Amino acid sequence: MRQARTWSDDDVALLKIVAQMLAGAIGRHWINRALRDSAEKVRLLLEYTGEGIFGLDRDGICTLANPACVQLLGYRDASDLIGRNMHELTHHSRADGSPYPLVECRVASPIRDGRPVHVEGEVFWRADGTSFPVEYRSHPIYQAGAVVGAVVTVSDITEREHARERLTYLAEHDALTGLPNRYLFLDRLNSGIARARRSEEPLALLYIDLDEFKPINDRFGHHQGDVTLKGVADRLRHSVREMDTVARIGGDEFAVILEGVPTRGGAAAVADKIASDLREPFAVQGQSVSIGASIGIAMYPGDGADPDALLRFADQAMYRIKRSGVQDRSR
Repeated sequence: MRQARTWSDDDVALLKIVAQMLAGAIGRHWINRALRDSAEKVRLLLEYTGEGIFGLDRDGICTLANPACVQLLGYRDASDLIGRNMHELTHHSRADGSPYPLVECRVASPIRDGRPVHVEGEVFWRADGTSFPVEYRSHPIYQAGAVVGAVVTVSDITEREHARERLTYLAEHDALTGLPNRYLFLDRLNSGIARARRSEEPLALLYIDLDEFKPINDRFGHHQGDVTLKGVADRLRHSVREMDTVARIGGDEFAVILEGVPTRGGAAAVADKIASDLREPFAVQGQSVSIGASIGIAMYPGDGADPDALLRFADQAMYRIKRSGVQDRSR
């Protein structure tokens, strides 16, 4: 059984600040009543809240840590934290592993400037050397008008970050094929054009329209059509380099960004490979089905200096090919 902790008057004063910081999350009325009733209830609040809480003196040394904080940081007991520099222990590096200088540490900034901070997206480091994303609030502690330390509340936001990453992925990728959607495609095209402009190297854009896809939907149904589109996406990925961007920009239309391809002939060779790979039959309900593709090519900067111009040129080239029935990739 864990031994009950003895709290000093300074601890109680600090707990009152903690309680005020947590008031919005737990309920201001309950906490205000707890403060009026007794310091014991504030102690219980600190002991049983799920949010990690620790105190710092003017030198950034840990003066107290509640059970949630100890567990969050992967230690056995508060004694593993108390008396140690919390920045050096748990906030010494950024998410990429680069050093986080103490003079820039935002956990301790209220001690330096007397202003509270609310930070989201940094990482704390556990006892085992792993890191996790956090949201924290650091509030200065005043005594006789001078800052004597800070109290910090911290939460693990790993699940929130995962949810945010998932939402970002869904916003930028086609739900059916997993390829970048039109939004992400245009963003990457903008970035590719900027790199090509700086390096003074060409960039190629391929605009691909499937020629025999509608009959598959009409004959076998939309489910099999979706299965076929997934197969097309897989083949497109394997037809180009890993550095190239393949996107589904709508319906049965796809696009490819080719960087570092110096000539239209080089882009045409990639288009030939894509067309050849797509002509290999797909198995649809036990039957072999072939799909053709009309592919238009636009080259930066000759055919357009911005994404809209390049897309328009490649789209027009694709439709000329589709109408003629001949894959003339010279345009």
